[in-house]
Amino acid sequence: MTRRISDLKGADPYALLEISPAATADDIQRAYRKVMRQAHPDMVTGDEDRTKLLNIARDVLLDPDLRAEYDRRALGVPSEPVAPRVSAWDAEDIVIDDRPPVHPVYSPPYRQPYSQPVYVAAPGDGIGLGVWALIAAILCFPLGAMLGVVALMREPKPHGANKVCAIVAVCWGGIASLCCLGLTMFGTSLNTFGGG
Repeated sequence: MTRRISDLKGADPYALLEISPAATADDIQRAYRKVMRQAHPDMVTGDEDRTKLLNIARDVLLDPDLRAEYDRRALGVPSEPVAPRVSAWDAEDIVIDDRPPVHPVYSPPYRQPYSQPVYVAAPGDGIGLGVWALIAAILCFPLGAMLGVVALMREPKPHGANKVCAIVAVCWGGIASLCCLGLTMFGTSLNTFGGG
């Protein structure tokens, strides 16, 4: 809390602490402790208002600027002149622009040319691994089935047409593999039973 000389309410801080104007900071602290033992509100002889004044007196005398200001006032020397406050309206560098504001869209000199929106394909669109898996399944079904499984397992997961193509590739490859396996086994069994 910042103390002010006006907080003393006309009391002399030197007289309150019972010290001379030539007292040092250590002298001020010792004198403060001495008078505070008698004035503290917890003591029988204590006085709360006097305690407040003693605290203010100590703070004023320990602050070099406040002490110098109090000493100047006590000697009747006028305080240093304070620069008058200058309002922001008094400053010379303020320029008032009386022109009406111009909206960039509605005023012809500032109109920005219309530009077509730019469409960017979402990630994963186009020919993905699922589509390649379906193409491979048509040409070489075991390879297509394996590529379809890889397409479904990788991150990020396929979506849309790529997902559908990967699922069809796995199904097509699986069915074609089973058919080939069945034909192979059926052909072997015919050869076995045919006696040939």
